[in-house]
Amino acid sequence: MPKKHSPGKYFLCIAYALFCGVGTAYLALSLFNNAEVKLVSRFPAVASRGQQATAISVAVVASSAPVSVVPVVDTLKSASTTTTLAFVGDIMLDRGVKQSVLKNSAGDYNSVFSDISRIKDSDILVGNLEGPVSDRGFDMKNSYSFRMAPAVVPVLAAQGFDVLSVANNHAGDWGKPAFADTLVKFQNSGIALVGGGNSLVEAGQVKIIEKNGVKFGFLSFSDVGPNWLKAGSTTPGILIAGDPETPDIIRQASTACDVLSVSFHFGNEYETSPSWRQRELAQMAIDNGAKIIVGTHPHVVEPVEMYRGGVIMYSLGNFVFDQYFSTSTMNGLVVKVHMKGKEIDSVEKLNAKLDPSFRVRVE
Repeated sequence: MPKKHSPGKYFLCIAYALFCGVGTAYLALSLFNNAEVKLVSRFPAVASRGQQATAISVAVVASSAPVSVVPVVDTLKSASTTTTLAFVGDIMLDRGVKQSVLKNSAGDYNSVFSDISRIKDSDILVGNLEGPVSDRGFDMKNSYSFRMAPAVVPVLAAQGFDVLSVANNHAGDWGKPAFADTLVKFQNSGIALVGGGNSLVEAGQVKIIEKNGVKFGFLSFSDVGPNWLKAGSTTPGILIAGDPETPDIIRQASTACDVLSVSFHFGNEYETSPSWRQRELAQMAIDNGAKIIVGTHPHVVEPVEMYRGGVIMYSLGNFVFDQYFSTSTMNGLVVKVHMKGKEIDSVEKLNAKLDPSFRVRVE
């Protein structure tokens, strides 16, 4: 004989079933929302998709802004966008280069950039400024002292440069007054100077350029001095690679951007192979969050290699310089890094050739 159930028990069963149904629906909704947030976390830069103008900002630590939920289709579109960064070597527009410009081009420094059309289509163009740009200071009487005319600032801007490193061994050739004046000269140029500042905090600030919804950050260090020009708490100067705080500066910068590029002025002049010190610094930077490592100082080209998903250019050699005494110093390397979202898609190597008048052509 079937067992009879009271009306109260039927009510409890119905209530339990409804409870389970709502709970299951809530759980499914929660899982969907979490999955969407994870997608956005992977591609956080969609909010500014479609921007045309270059935005330069400064950051020291990661942003604490909450993650926004956006449609998945927009996220995937942003992730497939290609951004091209182009990197060139040492730029020195004094001494023989200056004499050639005055003699052959009536003082117009634009003539130096004979044909760089192959990198002018890059989204971001980066180089190393080998010496101060100023009409101040005093010659420190180094073996070779460089000081470029202020007239080169608008020329470098017109040629498309977005970022220039000032952390190198010639930054102090005309003393701290000329170095500090260099920072002033570039203030309204649209070019971000990295590796130096009016204080240690300012020099260590990562400069960020946002392109195609991705934040690209830039830092620079010198491993070949001058150590007396190291930025202080209240004094202008450059970042020194051997400083114990260097890994922390790189690590913090990497949390403030999506892709971090770190330049090192390091190695041995005229050596075509990187030293153990170059390898150590380059790998340390990638281990601490950098994606692109750019080397300058040897004045000749050294290898390009991949390490843990990042690219290392040990030395790009000269871009514009007056070292006419050898073929290797008159031929530099230009590297274009093509990014798909926040990941390196391909690396393209081009040649930078100087003619006898020190005019550069990218081939």
